[in-house]
Amino acid sequence: MFELTRIVDLYARSDAPYETPELLARAFIPVFVALAVFYVGMKLQYKGSPAWIKWLAVLPLIVGILLGIDPFNSYFIDPLYRDVYGGGNRRMIFHAAGLIVPVIGAAGMAFWSWWLNRQKFEDL
Repeated sequence: MFELTRIVDLYARSDAPYETPELLARAFIPVFVALAVFYVGMKLQYKGSPAWIKWLAVLPLIVGILLGIDPFNSYFIDPLYRDVYGGGNRRMIFHAAGLIVPVIGAAGMAFWSWWLNRQKFEDL
């Protein structure tokens, strides 16, 4: 029974704050992966592949949003976490970035697609 308790404690986040590199990784890595997939999909679209391939980039953004919900909720919903591990405005921005940056990335990709389809670029 003791081992099971230790394993469960490894996955519990209530006793450990999110570190800054972890918060930044949760915010930006899915967006960079999604932009790379979107760019490759755009290049393939202009070479004759179906247009839906570029929208596979939405999957890393969904993963990024799901990863960003937990730190966002920890900071903005749980007052105990905020009081104990608060750290000021910088920490608040990092906790919010995990949820906001993937949403901005999705809006940026939609705008990018609209702009390029409007301009009808032949080569990227």
